[in-house]
Amino acid sequence: NKTPPPGPQDTLPPDSADVLVLMQAKNCNTCGSGGAELRCPCKAVLYCNVTCQKAQWKQHRQKCTVHLEKKLREATAELGEEDEEVLRQTFELGMLCFSQDKLAEAEVRLKECLRLLKEVWDYDHPSYHSALANLGMVYRRQGKLEEACNLYRQALPLTERSFGKQSVEAANIIDKIATVLGNMGRAEEARQHYAKAHKIMCRQLGPDHRESIRVKSNMDNTMSSLGAAPPLDFEERERHLAHLKATLPSGSPAEFPEQHNSIVCALLTISQSYLDNGKLEEGKAKVEEGLEFVRKIHTEKHADEGSFLVRLAQYHTIREEWDEALKLVKRASRIFKKTLGADNKQVLECVISSANMLDKLERLDEAHDTYEEGVNICRKYGHNRKIGHLLGCMTKMKLKLDDKESATELLREATRANREYGFEDPASAAMLTMMGMQVLGDDFGDD
Repeated sequence: NKTPPPGPQDTLPPDSADVLVLMQAKNCNTCGSGGAELRCPCKAVLYCNVTCQKAQWKQHRQKCTVHLEKKLREATAELGEEDEEVLRQTFELGMLCFSQDKLAEAEVRLKECLRLLKEVWDYDHPSYHSALANLGMVYRRQGKLEEACNLYRQALPLTERSFGKQSVEAANIIDKIATVLGNMGRAEEARQHYAKAHKIMCRQLGPDHRESIRVKSNMDNTMSSLGAAPPLDFEERERHLAHLKATLPSGSPAEFPEQHNSIVCALLTISQSYLDNGKLEEGKAKVEEGLEFVRKIHTEKHADEGSFLVRLAQYHTIREEWDEALKLVKRASRIFKKTLGADNKQVLECVISSANMLDKLERLDEAHDTYEEGVNICRKYGHNRKIGHLLGCMTKMKLKLDDKESATELLREATRANREYGFEDPASAAMLTMMGMQVLGDDFGDD
């Protein structure tokens, strides 16, 4: 018995300036020719024809989720779920789904691993820490940051017990904890964890090893993005990116998810820095490089593609090219819904951005309805602190449409929401106060 390894078209207008960037590459997985249309049932690869599909099957079946699901069902029926081979196949299928951004499926499989480890092995299995850590990766990808952090913290002492407190394996878990803490805005805790992980990596592998440099790059980018460190200069960011690409192991994202993700994060970070500093063409070039990288390693739609499309929309927003920006944000929203789920905060951010752009385009009724869609998402999935702000935006649209009666009702609703859930930020409170005085006058303070 083997132990599981530690640890996954919309058509654009032909005159669009970015049509070549946005088209999904359709290359045959066997011969590499473009225009491949025959898709494997797993939806992960394309082929020119049946001949190419058969020629590649021996290799692809090892990564075909449909084939592996069938094998898992057969193994479970033959061996019983208490057999370690069933655990191994469940684990590998979960990680493969993760690498293909099939996050809901990955979550189901990795939760099943934890259930088997609890019920069959009573946690006494060398892969328990890996299952915890990899489910944490899925949760982080889904935006469930507290859940991800809790799983990483559970995995750390088990990893230290198996490999040692100063091991590379432990440093990798600490690096994951640091990243999630950074995502939650907890800069000082993130810094401490990154420093600890980097120190272990340097001691075990040397400061010039790709893993040591990856952790250092993660720390620098996170601290800079949180305003907890001076911004890195562009040359230093480019050097970090070049080193990450030069030391990327030859293997799939399923085999090296953190290394591939580091390149994606570096490209997103440097493109944002260029855009923030007015270097628009340099920023756009990095976005296009990121799109090419993501589409090269993921045939199916992937959430990283949505992230780069949002960056490209930002480029067009700065240039006040609202129509192009709107198309890109809507495209990104569809990708996020498909890959991360409708409850993910990135979907909500895309909806809000779309509404803002519709406002800029003076499509006020559409903007109002899109803000309302955002309110419904907030209420359904518990993003309550944004409700008052979005109701305020709806009020603004009604005022622009000279519908004072509707604006008054929305304003009262926004005020109640902010009293119940709190203001998202001071700017939201200021906007609401200003509109309150405009609509209700002296009666606003008494509402």
